Amino acid sequence: MSEAGKQQEPSMEEILASIRKIISEDSDDDAAPQAQAAPQPEPEEEEPLELTDEVQPSDEHELEVFDAPEPEPEPEPEPEPEPEPEPDPIESMIDQVEALIAGAALTQNQGAGLLDKIQEVSAKIDAGQTAAACNQLSGFMNQVNGFISNGTLTPAQGQPLINVANGLKFNLGC
Repeated sequence: MSEAGKQQEPSMEEILASIRKIISEDSDDDAAPQAQAAPQPEPEEEEPLELTDEVQPSDEHELEVFDAPEPEPEPEPEPEPEPEPEPDPIESMIDQVEALIAGAALTQNQGAGLLDKIQEVSAKIDAGQTAAACNQLSGFMNQVNGFISNGTLTPAQGQPLINVANGLKFNLGC
């Protein structure tokens, strides 16, 4: 551009100064009418409203009032089931040996030898002969271990008998 064109165009500072001047004139114009406005009157104090007239309900608009239903009582908690009594260890051993006989894991003669020892344990316990009952239980356990060793019983078949016998020995204080 030519120098004449540059001189005619205002600089950025001149433009900003012009905008500031316009804004300040506008805000001065807005402030003047507000200053000249009449002061607001103070609000009048109102007297409290007194309600002295009783209102009678008309039959047309009368509301029905319902009582809330009584809440249903909470149900009684279910009683805790009584724990099943632990099976008698003597009966448990007899049942296990009879199952091994019925399943053909033991012959009648092999099962009879174990059942005889269990019956002797029971008789000794009933007679109060704890030491003799402990000896009979040890003999029973030795015979079951023998059946496991020679392959007549698997460990899975014989171990439950040994576990019950050990539990009974513990209970007797052997």
